[in-house]
Amino acid sequence: MSREHPLVSLSVDGGGVALLPVDTPYDQDLLFEYLRALASVHREVTLRLADLRATVNQHGDGIDRCLQCERVLGHGALQFLVGGGGLCSRCARSAVRLAELAACFSVEDIRDG
Repeated sequence: MSREHPLVSLSVDGGGVALLPVDTPYDQDLLFEYLRALASVHREVTLRLADLRATVNQHGDGIDRCLQCERVLGHGALQFLVGGGGLCSRCARSAVRLAELAACFSVEDIRDG
């Protein structure tokens, strides 16, 4: 069974792109700290991982509640716009973990499992 190690692609309007690993919980913590820093400097950050694509920004006048858990998003909190809905940081972390797992294993690996 082969296991790939996917990278998250982060891009900003100015054309900057970063590729970060998300293999471990520590990698994922670094990703979200980096996202927080990028979102405070740039208006929006685009995150791509396998089939997951999200626009990340600091909450202002956008959505008020997380689409998944209904947590209230405070002013300045990171919000993740995925497929027309907004997620809080905690639910976005879950989405990243699921996308990372899906990207690690091919359909054949799961079938052969």
